[in-house]
Amino acid sequence: MALITNLYSALAQGTLWGIMALGVYITFRILDIADLSCDGTFALGGCISAILITRGVNPFVTLLFALVGGMLAGLVTGCDLSRYFNNDRIMVR
Repeated sequence: MALITNLYSALAQGTLWGIMALGVYITFRILDIADLSCDGTFALGGCISAILITRGVNPFVTLLFALVGGMLAGLVTGCDLSRYFNNDRIMVR
């Protein structure tokens, strides 16, 4: 029984790391910039969820707060890139 539990946990964690790896791949190879905000956004979402769970909030509700926190971090990163990084492939005109 422990083997099945460990396989399920490994599959769930591998799926999350795979999504993060796609984000890093897109920024490194396709856009030619070193943007590691994808890694930081995962950590931010985990921290938001952990803090809210320890304060007694329902874990499923904390996922919504983590999602909003990640979206705000992406918004800030996108605004910074469009303001300070002058690249025609990123800039939408």
